[in-house]
Amino acid sequence: MGSSKKKKQVVGYDYFMAAIFGLCLKADKLLKIVYGDRVAWEGQATDQEITVDRADLFGGNSTGGSGGLKGSFVASMGKPDQLPNRVMRKYLGEDVYAHRGLVTLSMDKSYVASFSPQFRTLRCLVRHTAYDWYPDKAVIAGTQINPAHEIRDALINPDLGGQYTADDLDDASFRQAADILYAENFGLSPVWNGTDKTETYIQSLLDCIDGIRTRDRGTGRIRLRLLRGGYAAASLPAIGPGDFSALTDMAAVSLDALVNKITLKYTKLTDTGEESASITQENLANIDMQGGRINAVEVTFEHLTNAIPDLAPRILSRELRARSYPLRSFTLQGKSTLESLEEGDLFVLAYPDMGLERMICRVLEADYGTPDKPTATLTCAEDIFGADMQLIASPSPESAWQTPFAPPSAPTVVRLLELPHYLATSLLDLSADEVNGLPPAAGYLMTLAARPTATDYGYMHKRRTQNGWEDAGTGAFSASILMPGGVGPVDEIWEVGNTAALPLRLDDLAFIDEEIVQITAWTTTALHVRRGVLDTLPQSHEAGARLWLPSNEGGGVCTAQFAAGTSASCVLATYGPGGVVDPARAPSVSLGMNSRLIRPYPPGGLRINGEYLPDEISGPLTVSWRHRDRIEQQDVVVSQTAADIGPEPGTTYTLRVYDENNTLKKNLTGLTGTSWTWDTETADCDIRGIEAVWFSTDITNTAATSFSVTLGSDVQAGDMLLAHVLHRDALVSPDGWTLLTATPPGD
Repeated sequence: MGSSKKKKQVVGYDYFMAAIFGLCLKADKLLKIVYGDRVAWEGQATDQEITVDRADLFGGNSTGGSGGLKGSFVASMGKPDQLPNRVMRKYLGEDVYAHRGLVTLSMDKSYVASFSPQFRTLRCLVRHTAYDWYPDKAVIAGTQINPAHEIRDALINPDLGGQYTADDLDDASFRQAADILYAENFGLSPVWNGTDKTETYIQSLLDCIDGIRTRDRGTGRIRLRLLRGGYAAASLPAIGPGDFSALTDMAAVSLDALVNKITLKYTKLTDTGEESASITQENLANIDMQGGRINAVEVTFEHLTNAIPDLAPRILSRELRARSYPLRSFTLQGKSTLESLEEGDLFVLAYPDMGLERMICRVLEADYGTPDKPTATLTCAEDIFGADMQLIASPSPESAWQTPFAPPSAPTVVRLLELPHYLATSLLDLSADEVNGLPPAAGYLMTLAARPTATDYGYMHKRRTQNGWEDAGTGAFSASILMPGGVGPVDEIWEVGNTAALPLRLDDLAFIDEEIVQITAWTTTALHVRRGVLDTLPQSHEAGARLWLPSNEGGGVCTAQFAAGTSASCVLATYGPGGVVDPARAPSVSLGMNSRLIRPYPPGGLRINGEYLPDEISGPLTVSWRHRDRIEQQDVVVSQTAADIGPEPGTTYTLRVYDENNTLKKNLTGLTGTSWTWDTETADCDIRGIEAVWFSTDITNTAATSFSVTLGSDVQAGDMLLAHVLHRDALVSPDGWTLLTATPPGD
């Protein structure tokens, strides 16, 4: 018989491809190639050829696979003298465009797919950090660009539409701005999409850094100025009625127009690309001022990423403060004195007729007229960074106007605590994962403060830095009462007097001493509470203890991060219609940090022989408790009696038992269960038992009978003895003995 060779069956094909990808206008290095949603190559390539060897990226050509990426690639940075690379010449011939001024990635015939001719999206991570001008301050935080460098480049780089030369720029102002941004760790990842006008691109960078572009009136050169605080009011020029001919259009933003909630959108960098992210912050005091009305806006900073983790929160706080504060604006006209002020300049306005002794202002726009009509017109506004340094006084006697507002007062009744884990997501405006990802030693200062006067809006947490006073979050005032009577650790109904004036809401948290409770109900005179919630335990509280009722809007947190073992400190600066308390004159508050965010929750439902903290027990000692889990309880408040939750992996318990003399009798560690029993508690605690002495006698006559018994050495003078006598007839107790019970004769 003959034999024949079977032909192999074709089940699919491998697919190859050559291509040239245009990436961007400028870059120094290629760092990563992402194919589909997976990283195909990582490294650092400039003008060079690289090999990508990830044929198995999506399973290759094995059964169930769909290919990968494998082949030779050439990275070209688009230098002015760049020549066509070998891949270009191979497929397009020798007479081919060199793509100077354009970063490209050329792919030689490379494996891209199997079974299906699907070419997945290819993305590249590139970096541009090389600047000829002031290179020492060009790169911030290792990967981010100093915005001052990028703004300068956009003004003079023809590839970005720049129409100026370096001589057209005021170099000193750009260097000063670069120094400030570098010191602030204010780095961005600027991306010009090629469709926006250069002016639009530059303005987007200015908006992000809170800067303006002006011209020096003396030289005509372009200046870069940053709007910052940290200045001394005494060093600013003073402008009064004698320096202008008219002050018009004085107005403040109306209360209902003030923004009190901002969502900031930015770019979150991931291992395989980027995605949109956002954070939100509210001005709770402003919301309270508007009767609970929320006026929210969204802002987008497309050049901002998460590469510097605290930068987005810093910008958000800056934007919220500026948009939620009722800043005043006005127009000045007139005399030669005004001609010395340029856009961005600061000055102190003193206008007694309007009750202004000192208001720090900034020039927003300046019009100096024409040669034949050289009248200066300045559009100005109260400076947000100087709002806490203004002085408002009664107008001069010849004016009938009087201010109805008293100056704000610093809070004097304050409660400080380390921020609990449960409240971190809402008060820090972070996701649960972000909270759990904070450094282990991180801690935050939470504040509760009583309103000093009826006209005070809220308070700011301020910290002194080398650049002056820095804002570190706002706070809203909290209601509080003094307990008229004491409460025990198991009391769940608290008499507090009249509850009508309290801001009570179901399930709100309340704070008293070191315990947190939850409001479950109330009557006209009493609160019903759930004891010892979150990471606290039920405790006794004496009459006069202060119960804080911040509701959902009250309280605040200092957004500065403090390490465990250090003291968290800040100043609470009250603000209101009369301005902001001078932080230099406000009292400082401080509290030691003790890793509260990462400490495991204490066990719940503690019971000793079935009771919580009994006065005494009898029989064997049994201690029981219930598991609690800080992570699983991140979004829920449970009672002490709730069933087991968790515990966190690796949780163990330590139990110490003391006798009535406070002497340690047991020290147990590494417990993982929910109960422990001490069967020999009486003996182990050296408690003497009753010594039994047995004897008998047959008494058949009616005469009195006496007998003697020898007792053990443990019996001492003053001990109580118990005699059990069996008898037929009535028993008369001997002298000194007390008859406790008697069984009737014959039974």
